[in-house]
Amino acid sequence: MVNFDMLSAKKYNLFFITSLLFYSIWVYYFTFINLTKGDFYIPNDEFMIPDSGIFAWYSLPSRCMEWPANPMLFFYYVLIGFLAAKNFLIQSVFGHSGQNFFEIFDKQVYDYLLHKPSYLVYGRVFQYIIVLLLSYLSFKKLRETSLFKENHIGLALFFILLLGSQTLISTTSLVRPDSIAILLAVYWLSIVLSADINNIKGQTLMAFVFALLISFRTIFLFLLPVVLYLVFKKKENFTIKKVILILGLLIVFLLVLNPYLFTNTFVFIKAFLGNILSKRNHTMESLYNYKFIGDEFLQNKLIPIFIIFSIFGRLKHIQRWKYGRL
Repeated sequence: MVNFDMLSAKKYNLFFITSLLFYSIWVYYFTFINLTKGDFYIPNDEFMIPDSGIFAWYSLPSRCMEWPANPMLFFYYVLIGFLAAKNFLIQSVFGHSGQNFFEIFDKQVYDYLLHKPSYLVYGRVFQYIIVLLLSYLSFKKLRETSLFKENHIGLALFFILLLGSQTLISTTSLVRPDSIAILLAVYWLSIVLSADINNIKGQTLMAFVFALLISFRTIFLFLLPVVLYLVFKKKENFTIKKVILILGLLIVFLLVLNPYLFTNTFVFIKAFLGNILSKRNHTMESLYNYKFIGDEFLQNKLIPIFIIFSIFGRLKHIQRWKYGRL
């Protein structure tokens, strides 16, 4: 007979650490070894984020507003400023070049144009750290939800399915927002499933995480009706004061984390809607057609196993509830 309580807290952590270890080896290989060889194919899309972040210093609009990956753009914005400031301080203290900060900054940007692949390592490492952090937060939060609290095997298989998905594996080692957006969506889901959503602190966190998710991939904006329903489905939350407060927080977070909404409003809308229209009937695997869903999820051999053990886990949960052991 299967023992559904066999995964203790220590075994939970051991499973989680082991999964991330194998995942780290994969990401490390594609982040450093292949990139430093110089013979590994680098998608043109991967340069869109560093280009947009660095040239924002020159007031140029983003090249990837359809994503828009704003936190990653901000990372490169800060990175190039930090590297230029570091070189300026070094030359000021030890050198006698007489160059001002703006000349040094332009040289730093020129260095980026000459050595673009080496700057991708910064973004890949930053992205991988965020992926690890979100994996840990999601795993920890989901353990507290009623869905997985008594369904240990279901949670374990969920993370195997998640870490083994084609999109997560193929994009974590690239400077793209997809892997972070997927894990942010999982973390947002864990907040929704938890009891914290019933208080203002949980609602504020959910609004912030949702706005952060939109700042990585705007496509998740279509989940806004779900967000509003989950927040206001209880009568105690559906008051004028709470509606104004929560919608106000959501709007503020969206504007702060998505500055192009008010600085380049029409370009932002055109980039987002135009991207959907151009890919809607395209043969490529995208988030807008059935081929992506079929190739990414429906044909994944781990899904039947995940469903079976999830059902067994829920039956065990019902059994515990029936005999008053919850």
